Amino acid sequence: TGTSCVAAPAGGLASAGPEAPSGVDISNDPRLGSPTAPVTIVEFSDFQCPHCATFHAEIFPALRSLYGDQVRWVFVNRFFPQHDMAERAAMAGECAARQGRFWEFADPVFRDQQNLSRGMLDDVAERIGLDMASYGACMDNAETASEVAADQAEGERLQVDGTPTFFINGRRVVGAQPVEVWNQILGPYFGR
Repeated sequence: TGTSCVAAPAGGLASAGPEAPSGVDISNDPRLGSPTAPVTIVEFSDFQCPHCATFHAEIFPALRSLYGDQVRWVFVNRFFPQHDMAERAAMAGECAARQGRFWEFADPVFRDQQNLSRGMLDDVAERIGLDMASYGACMDNAETASEVAADQAEGERLQVDGTPTFFINGRRVVGAQPVEVWNQILGPYFGR
């Protein structure tokens, strides 16, 4: 089920939805930025979603440059059945995270998304310097599959039916919004 990949909906801020029900469980998800940042953005994303790739290639770097460690980013895998490599990519991302290299892993996977395959994921893991024996064991580990399933369940609980979906201090925003829309959302937190 689900709509999968979504572009930035027309209307910009009008697409922002209600607060996240009961918060978002980010207990085992990769983070970037200061844990004391005034803004936490939880991104539900799918390594096989073209709009997620656009966000990571174009919008995310601009936001990191503008806001730096004032924003803490959290990545949660939320993939859809029609994306045949997305679950394996989610597992590979989890294994990279366990070696402290999630963000280095995510960038080339999103950048080369049209070539997503088992071999490509393994190549990226090797290129970024993961311990390949640990990576292989992690990919075959039931605990890794359980963590990926827990992310899926959290996405379902929060009714994330398209990616990317973000929760900005609990406020839902859907789609790969342009930087200008992000500035409208984030600006008030920083007196802008």
